[in-house]
Amino acid sequence: MKVLIIVNYSTLEGEKGSGRFPYLADLFVENGHQVTLICSSFSHRKKKHRDVTELKGIINGKYDIEFIDEPGYKNHFGLARMRSIRRFRKNLSKRLSNIKELPDVIYFSIPTLSSASCVTKFAIDNKIPAVVDIIDIWPEALSSVFHFPKYLFQILFIPFIVKANSIYKKVNAIVGVSETYVLRAKKVNNTAKSNAVYIGTDLTFFDSCLFSKTKGDNEIWLTYVGTLSYSYDILTILKAAKILKARQNFKNIRFKIIGTGPQKDKLKHYAKVLELPVEFIDFLPYNDMVNYLKNSDIALNAIVKGAQQSITYKIGDYVSAGLPILNSSENIEFRKMVVEKKLGLNYEPGNENSMVKQIITLVKDRELKLAYGRNSRDIAEQKFDRRKTYPGIIVLVENTVKDFTPN
Repeated sequence: MKVLIIVNYSTLEGEKGSGRFPYLADLFVENGHQVTLICSSFSHRKKKHRDVTELKGIINGKYDIEFIDEPGYKNHFGLARMRSIRRFRKNLSKRLSNIKELPDVIYFSIPTLSSASCVTKFAIDNKIPAVVDIIDIWPEALSSVFHFPKYLFQILFIPFIVKANSIYKKVNAIVGVSETYVLRAKKVNNTAKSNAVYIGTDLTFFDSCLFSKTKGDNEIWLTYVGTLSYSYDILTILKAAKILKARQNFKNIRFKIIGTGPQKDKLKHYAKVLELPVEFIDFLPYNDMVNYLKNSDIALNAIVKGAQQSITYKIGDYVSAGLPILNSSENIEFRKMVVEKKLGLNYEPGNENSMVKQIITLVKDRELKLAYGRNSRDIAEQKFDRRKTYPGIIVLVENTVKDFTPN
């Protein structure tokens, strides 16, 4: 069948990271399907335009890839990003209206709502089954950026909530990076086929990344990987580092912050002024990032209070490395996983004393730390290995096409 994948935000082959959608494109091809991947000419992660020719050369015809132009933006939030989102939607609409051969199915992502709305309208108008993959729930994810009371947020963002519901109602199948996200969509569309598949990682490839020892013999590394933005509570990590620095028995603890984002300069300045044992490292090629994790002792999932993230990209890498996790996410699904699967310890978001207490627990109890690490690796093999989990997405899409009846 002909599969059209449409996504605003994705890491592509040849870029730093391990993108969900290029992996799916490859997997569809391996299963005998013809794939076209439509994405943005602008990298949201790097905040710059892509070298389209270079990326096409890396993909080398495994599947077709097309780039939709948008002007881009410098800041994570603001009018420039809104203009860029609108331009992407407008250019995507033009591209779809000029399509020469209709696909058998459209597989698309949220965010953004504007492009998703454009896709579902096209799918219905042309009687094509549509499958949504929910990477982040908009507008709910914005609640950690705009600190309104919950009731006020729901009032102010009614238009966006209505648009999201409209999109979910129109799809034939729902995929999400967690049960939390799938259940959000199924509240308004309980008849759609569905499958929650963690972002995960290719465990065989992860394990093939060469390990080289890069830390001192007595050092203990606590590592965060990801965006340095408003939903991620890096400041509490720095405050915890300040407390531990002052304690004689914990001077061998080092914090590694891998990533970039709108808060990076502010956070680096804070750490520099206080001379904290914190190293800031830009996004790395995937192999190098994996090596940092393999050298690490504890992984940090630092999420601010009220944020809507559930089970993000970094979790798959953390558990694949067999690391105990210190988690501040309030997402019920993940907090429950940490406790029930004994992957590590939860702490209170925004509370550096709570974080320090849990760090000391793991540092002092080596056997407990190692047990949590073994459990992390076990769940990686069971639930986060793309080679085992992503084929379920392919089957879901194939069955959606097979059972599709146009209205």
